[in-house]
Amino acid sequence: MMCRGGHRIRLKLKTKGVVCSNKHVCVVLMAWLGLESDVSQRALSGGLRVTENELPHTEEAVSCAVLDDTVDIYLVRPYFTPTAWSTLTALARAKADGHVWMCGMCNRDLEEENSLVCECCFVWYHIRCCGLKQCPKKRHWICSLCHTAAAVDP
Repeated sequence: MMCRGGHRIRLKLKTKGVVCSNKHVCVVLMAWLGLESDVSQRALSGGLRVTENELPHTEEAVSCAVLDDTVDIYLVRPYFTPTAWSTLTALARAKADGHVWMCGMCNRDLEEENSLVCECCFVWYHIRCCGLKQCPKKRHWICSLCHTAAAVDP
């Protein structure tokens, strides 16, 4: 679990060429990158790689979750053509420029006070907004939305 005082933005773009072995993780990453589900499913099933024409056109389509420094978008790089990957990383960098991290609960800037991240959805929260006085001691923390969703859809 990650807790910190004021979230700092750092786009983590690793250069490893590791192919993602967990299909669910790849599906989530591709959704966060703004791809349509049929495009990502086709690429993951061994079909054609994602082309530039299939990418989102604006940085708004890219989820803030990919900006988190614990997320490695390079896991899905093998599923993209070189041109598509270059365009997609440019969109992610544009998203990171000037991005302000907001609390998932109160929608205020996270720089104001200590925060923690949900390890399921990668949404950041002020510790006090979660009803906590300090960062939990347990290794993994899941927000109430993800916890409720897991209980409803096991």
